[in-house]
Amino acid sequence: MSTLRLELLGDLQIRAGNGTLATISAKKAQALIAYLAVKPAQRVSREKIAALLWSSTGPDQARQSLRQTLSMLRKELTTILGDSRALIDENDLLGVDETLVACDVAEFESLAAIGSESALARAAELYRGDFLDGFYLNEERFDQWVIAERDRLCGEGRVARFRECRRDGRIGAQSGTVGGHDCEPRRPVDRIILTAADDGRADQTARHDRDEHRARARERRRRGDAVGPASRLRIHEHE
Repeated sequence: MSTLRLELLGDLQIRAGNGTLATISAKKAQALIAYLAVKPAQRVSREKIAALLWSSTGPDQARQSLRQTLSMLRKELTTILGDSRALIDENDLLGVDETLVACDVAEFESLAAIGSESALARAAELYRGDFLDGFYLNEERFDQWVIAERDRLCGEGRVARFRECRRDGRIGAQSGTVGGHDCEPRRPVDRIILTAADDGRADQTARHDRDEHRARARERRRRGDAVGPASRLRIHEHE
């Protein structure tokens, strides 16, 4: 099954299933599919989309413009994919079919949440640059959304890259860069996220150690092994 892949981390790139670049001609159509693909499970009302993409016009004109854009977008998606179902339009709610449309942002956030070494390496690789770098509509609400997402994802990207670099021992004492990419979280909130995540893993490790200690103590008591006063005290303190 052919899929459409939107790469939004960096400059906007739209790729067909075979990896070749595809074209969606109208900028508003590009903005629409990008907005829906960031969270592919979401369904957004037509009213909200119209206000987001045509904030500078009246509501009637915005709805008419949305209908025209949707019609054009469906035709272009059908041409690219050979399937008209990529764009979901049900009960005045819009979305994308997750089996036909993929997005690097959704993949990036999933990998960052997993947090394993391989996942963080892949997440850092996906982060080519700022979200929708250089993409503006001159529509206040949409551009504000882009700026907010750009800031949020930039923070997550720095945290993912920092963890990967630190884990590999590649962060220099002075530069904090790897391969020309800045991997040092700059914003206070990013450092808080990083510290909280590390503290959470430390707490999880401590709980695991305590559980193992209790299990060994119970096994010794079950076997009737001698447990000295000091050991009994330590077991009692842990329990």
